[in-house]
Amino acid sequence: NQVIYILGEVGLPGRYAFNPQMSFLDILSAANGPTDAADFENIQVTFRRNGRVRTEIFDLSQYMSGEMIDKLPQVASADLIFVPAKTESLQSINVIGAINRPGRFDFNRGMNLADILALAGGPTDTGDIAHMQIVPGGADVGEQATVFNFELFQTRGESALPKVAPGYTVIVPELPIDPTDNKARWLRLSAKDAIYIMGEVGRPGRYAFNENMGFLDILGAADGPTASADYENIQVTYRRPGKTWTETFNLSEFLVTGNEALLPKVKTGDMILVPSEDDSMDTINVIGEANSPGRIDYSLGMNLIDVIALARGYTQNADTAHIKIIPASNAQGNGFPCVFNGTCMSFNLADFEEGGEGVLPPIGPGYTVILPALPDDDNSNDNKSVWVKQASEDSIYIMGAVGRPGRYAFNDKLHFIDILAAADGPASSADLHNIRVSHRNGPHALVSEVNLALYFETGDEHLLPSVQPQDVIYIPNRDRQWLDVSKESTIRVLGAVRDPGRYNFNSDMTILDLLAEAGGTSGSADTHNILIVTRSVSGDISRRFDLRKFAGDGNFGNLPTLREGDTVYVPSDDESGWSQFMETVRDVVSILSIVALIAAL
Repeated sequence: NQVIYILGEVGLPGRYAFNPQMSFLDILSAANGPTDAADFENIQVTFRRNGRVRTEIFDLSQYMSGEMIDKLPQVASADLIFVPAKTESLQSINVIGAINRPGRFDFNRGMNLADILALAGGPTDTGDIAHMQIVPGGADVGEQATVFNFELFQTRGESALPKVAPGYTVIVPELPIDPTDNKARWLRLSAKDAIYIMGEVGRPGRYAFNENMGFLDILGAADGPTASADYENIQVTYRRPGKTWTETFNLSEFLVTGNEALLPKVKTGDMILVPSEDDSMDTINVIGEANSPGRIDYSLGMNLIDVIALARGYTQNADTAHIKIIPASNAQGNGFPCVFNGTCMSFNLADFEEGGEGVLPPIGPGYTVILPALPDDDNSNDNKSVWVKQASEDSIYIMGAVGRPGRYAFNDKLHFIDILAAADGPASSADLHNIRVSHRNGPHALVSEVNLALYFETGDEHLLPSVQPQDVIYIPNRDRQWLDVSKESTIRVLGAVRDPGRYNFNSDMTILDLLAEAGGTSGSADTHNILIVTRSVSGDISRRFDLRKFAGDGNFGNLPTLREGDTVYVPSDDESGWSQFMETVRDVVSILSIVALIAAL
């Protein structure tokens, strides 16, 4: 009898009767056509002619578009058609963040960033398109992520769209939303995108800023100078890499002349201080989470504890581990050296209070002490949102099958179990045996594997990884897509079983456990001639197992040994003699070709 084989992502894979009048499409239709997961562009057709074997790739999508009407493969008896599954990570692109339809999308040749954004429904109203992040993946995995200003591209078209390719991830960050308090919106932004304005303005604080803004923009965002502001002596501290300096700006002169050249050229990271007309250098500014923030009188010999005490201490919401101290612009001339070359410094008062570690920083007249706020945790349904106020260097990331994945505050006194508990622990579907931790603080990329299930069984603390801020913890699902699991860590069951496929395997399982997990053999199974194929460095081995004989004698010593990566094939009785079939196959291809074919499945 003439037969043809069709395997892979089709509705009914198997062995079909063939006659010379049948075409490639007839065979594909008989197998109920390709599934949704099929890779239409890489269908493999293996031609077996006169003892020779060759394989060609056929692009069904081109045929469907009318480009290859006369180029259907000319199949014949004994040929093999294999429809592979498309590898999503290599043929799709991820779009996440403030986007109308975030998710994974098929990537076609010729697509650019604008096409991808349009496919995902475009950014939401709160999307920060000025700071889109393009994270390489696929063939470019490991390359540096880039930040792209799509807003500038839209308005001016000055820059080229960045490269996007299969496997890439496009992240559209979200602007904070707080219509009642504009300043609160800016506090959620990272330091590298912010500018500081203090003193006699309507709302001093930390504001978002970009290269398209100027001095008047930030002054306006802070509600402008107050009635008591000293317009003639505004101090601008420029904080550039490796260099910091302060200049005095006369705003009155600009208001009189309108000369734009007089305006200071401020950038992100700079600080603007608008003094009061009756200011003196004998005061200290205390702002943030103090019980009585404001201006306090300076006395010679004051330290940070004295200043906080005069401000009636700090609130329960104060982040005392990251107190900021900003020297006065002329502190160096008064015998109070500017710490860190004149820029503000951060002091960990929490550590100092616990063990007296470190030395209290110098405090002088004109200094500013900032007590930042901890993120609020009101046990709401969106606890994750409060963590975005944390700086990246103080945060850790936990993703996957946990109660609440996201970006969490972290410090060097916490460990792996702490962050796992903060994220509400693993979900019921979590694969505790295959947790991955990406360590990002070393000179090279390092990923460690964690078997949390073994830790729960043994209590051995050495099994837990040492995690630090900026690390990434990923807890996969047990039922994640089979393509995410390497073929070397699974075992395949093919042929006349109820649920053929790939299965997780360990050394405690036998072939009976594996067949049971595959739903058992079907009624047409040839249980006398079950085939086990094992790949090894010394050569590929094919063994037979007689399940029916085992059922008769119950001798467990006759059960074959299975290993990860093996393939178990259960033939069907309606195949015209399994032994004859195997002899025919050996005449055409070597047993190594059979193993390679099965491994490709």
